[in-house]
Amino acid sequence: MAAALRLTLLRRYPVSADIVYSAWTMPHLLTRWWAGEGGRVPMAQLNARIGGNFLIDSVRANGDAAEEWGVFSGATTNELLEFSWCCDDPAQQRVVVQLLPLGDSETELSLVHFGFPDDSACATQKARWETALDALGKLLSGPLPQI
Repeated sequence: MAAALRLTLLRRYPVSADIVYSAWTMPHLLTRWWAGEGGRVPMAQLNARIGGNFLIDSVRANGDAAEEWGVFSGATTNELLEFSWCCDDPAQQRVVVQLLPLGDSETELSLVHFGFPDDSACATQKARWETALDALGKLLSGPLPQI
């Protein structure tokens, strides 16, 4: 049996790690970038703590609707989020988001998504994450959102 596929994405944002972390963990901020530019998030609920869960309904710019959900297995304020992806078992699919401060006003974000069953699923989710992370960058590059 072949090993499950994973993807890794890196981004740098011109803000501190606490602002990036807040954009991931505060629903009123997450709804502004999660579905990418031109998309919308009608509902986002999350409790970023170990054992906490999230549920996000989104509609992408092309009209595709999605419901994403999972359970947090790691949450270190301003440093790390780890969660299952659309399953209760992180052995199936999981995401690890790490934040590395680069001085006081820049943060490197590393996102690793593990457990894709095939190349097609990996490529589809890679495009979705890239769109979302680009929208996050746009949000964080403008006037800073209210935290």
